[in-house]
Amino acid sequence: TVGISNFVSGLAGGFTGSYIFSQTIFTYRTNCRSRWIGVIVAFTFILVVISPVNFLEVTPLFFLGSTLIFIGFDLLFEWIVEVRHKLLLSEYIVLLATFVAVQFL
Repeated sequence: TVGISNFVSGLAGGFTGSYIFSQTIFTYRTNCRSRWIGVIVAFTFILVVISPVNFLEVTPLFFLGSTLIFIGFDLLFEWIVEVRHKLLLSEYIVLLATFVAVQFL
């Protein structure tokens, strides 16, 4: 369903993306193991969509930014640092070269 929504959003000139990955990482990292989190997230998103209040106007931007930074640094640390002992040296060099290329090219 995320692929279909991204496709439709792209055709309509909107932004593409997926909250699922970051939501899963955030839930996992905060040690929330209940399946109810999916129901709560879905219910919250429905409330945000049908609400007349623009939540971006009343939500502190530092909260959104700090959550994004938390997830970004956590993924970066896991994918660049913690993975080192799981890869061959040649694979790790390719990973680092890819990371540097994406950052600077």
